[in-house]
Amino acid sequence: MMPERSAPPRRPRRRRTWPQRLIFAATIVVAAASLIAAGAIFVAQRNLSSVQRVDTQSSGRQTKAAAALVLESLTNGQDDATTVTDAVTSDTTGGVYVPPGTVKATNFLLTGSDSRGCIDPKSPYAGAFLSGGAYGGARSDTILILRVEPETGQAAMLSFPRDLWVPVAGTNRRAKINSTFDAKNPAELIATIQDFTGIHIDHYVNIDFCVFKDIVNAVGGISVPFSTPVRDFNTGLFIDNTGCYRFSGDSALAYVRSRHIQFKDPAQGWLSEGTSDIGRIRRQQDFIRRVMQKSRAK
Repeated sequence: MMPERSAPPRRPRRRRTWPQRLIFAATIVVAAASLIAAGAIFVAQRNLSSVQRVDTQSSGRQTKAAAALVLESLTNGQDDATTVTDAVTSDTTGGVYVPPGTVKATNFLLTGSDSRGCIDPKSPYAGAFLSGGAYGGARSDTILILRVEPETGQAAMLSFPRDLWVPVAGTNRRAKINSTFDAKNPAELIATIQDFTGIHIDHYVNIDFCVFKDIVNAVGGISVPFSTPVRDFNTGLFIDNTGCYRFSGDSALAYVRSRHIQFKDPAQGWLSEGTSDIGRIRRQQDFIRRVMQKSRAK
């Protein structure tokens, strides 16, 4: 009989050294990070692909007289500058020289639209905002161009009254500029403004009620000076004292949407401010300026 062969002895398993363990762990971490980054890129690309893009090229029809008028207001020189004092806030605006734009200047079209899903039903302003349902008629109380000039660090605003009659781009009709607003598709509004004014729109931003409230709250509220008590029954706005009043959330929304403001005269009592959309535009521009100033200060 052949003698049985014994199995060769097993070699003891070498344990990884600490440097090897660190390299192995680092490799796992890098691989995991790569997978996470790839997932993030995929999500970002998917979200970007869902963002609506609008061709902002003008259709070619321009009302040159209107374009000259609007551009003059954007590039108004010091000799022609005017000073306006708001009857409600006593805030003096105007008289600021805005030089002609350069090729680096960027024009943003900003709109503010009704979106009532975030209005608190218990808010004192809820009646004015919720009367049209959760989303109302998707109207725009604010239509303005914000021109940013990077070389000088200046910005200029040009607002359009919502009832302004304009030639509607791509048609042979005229209508209120607000009727061309569509929260889901801004193409007609952009084309109409470009054709009517000759101002090219580089970017479009729509700010609904919820976003506006979040912006105001994010900067800690906005203070506005008042020289007299004011009220607006349509929005629920009521400022019963003079001096600075700090707006936040719903109250700020009520203020910038008010166009039937009354102020209290010491001798005659409550009087109508009487400027309607023009007064609201002036207050909206002032409020935007205050938001930008406070944002830069933070």
